[in-house]
Amino acid sequence: GAARATRVAALRAALGECDTWDSKYQAFEKALRHYFHGEPWPPEDGARFFPKLRTLRDAIRAYEEQLTSRDAFFERMLPAILRAADDPRAPSEFDAPGAHTTLPRSHVTSWLSNAFLLNAPRGSALDWLGGGSDPIYVSGARIAPQKLMMLLAYFDALAENADVGGDIQIERARCAPAAQPPVSLAGRSTCAIDLRAGSAEAHEAADATALVVNASATGLGGGALRGSTADDEEVALLCFCEAIACTPLLAAPLADDEAYVLRGLRRTAFAAGSAHQLRFDRRAAGTEPPCTLVAIDAARVPGCAQFAAPNIDRELRKLSAALEALRGGGVVVSGLWGSGGYGGAQPVLRLLLLALGAARAGVALRVVVPSAPATDRWFAGVLAELRARNQEPHALRQLLDEAPQTPKMLEVPAFASYAIRAMRGGAKRERPP
Repeated sequence: GAARATRVAALRAALGECDTWDSKYQAFEKALRHYFHGEPWPPEDGARFFPKLRTLRDAIRAYEEQLTSRDAFFERMLPAILRAADDPRAPSEFDAPGAHTTLPRSHVTSWLSNAFLLNAPRGSALDWLGGGSDPIYVSGARIAPQKLMMLLAYFDALAENADVGGDIQIERARCAPAAQPPVSLAGRSTCAIDLRAGSAEAHEAADATALVVNASATGLGGGALRGSTADDEEVALLCFCEAIACTPLLAAPLADDEAYVLRGLRRTAFAAGSAHQLRFDRRAAGTEPPCTLVAIDAARVPGCAQFAAPNIDRELRKLSAALEALRGGGVVVSGLWGSGGYGGAQPVLRLLLLALGAARAGVALRVVVPSAPATDRWFAGVLAELRARNQEPHALRQLLDEAPQTPKMLEVPAFASYAIRAMRGGAKRERPP
């Protein structure tokens, strides 16, 4: 409100007295730390300036170098950020969301701009200096500046085109009751899945109209962006930065049959590389289709317990909630949802769960799998059997129910071999009543 406008005006006034890039940056950082974030001013006016937000400074410089424009940030991008941050129509506080929430895009832009200026509640999901461990503005991680360059791409696009019309919709989707199946499974095959192995990640698909991510990631779980994390889900948020501004509304735990659906997101950046090789690639052209981000919290069930029927049921309810919301065509892209970082999740199991969930929902799904010589042929073999046998959902579910719950099944070759053998033998089984 009034305090926000006062802080923005003070920053504008301070910048007006500067004539070099270094002096502008010094005034900018001081404003962020002292005007907005509330850090006490040094005891003496003439105290030597020490750049605390060096990660942010390095990202700004690197982004300008990529643009071959030394003053792009202070001349174009920061004025657009200040205008959006000072939008009197945007509420300063977040209302508790219901099952369906519609947000004006201008409000989302204002929240993201204020987060960039550190004008966000301390300790919140949008506090990038004091929220959580390893805050991104001061992180020493090598990939932290690359992640901030993806944020800068959003503001670069905002400076070029200030049109922030339209809405973003947030939905807590629920799967249909088991007694009321949403579609007939008769004759439906689980082979409507396009498996792509390579160096690209799911978030790199420029033609995606929907992207499946893990809601247990830092951002979607309500935490602030961190410098050292490199999960695919957080990178997806940085490709669609508007989703970051929505994260305070996504902190409530999901039920076992719920998923978050964010519709109408604009892509503003592309990233390349995986994990700690992540790098900012380029700003989006602006011609990419609007995207729906579907966030599902995968179960943290390591070891053999992941093969148990209750866990399989839970994951399929989650997938049903998410994928049923995506009917109607388009390009739906997913990685191996929930396969990383959970103490040994079986990636072939995740692939089969995605195939079964897509078949039940009637959605064609593109699954992107990182290429690895030791596993490529096993993924390809499983998918070949799905297609060759025209496997029906009930048969695939039976395969999962009968999977041996032994440590050997945690290995990709062992589980893939079991799945292939079961599908080949399953053709002789009688369909259950």
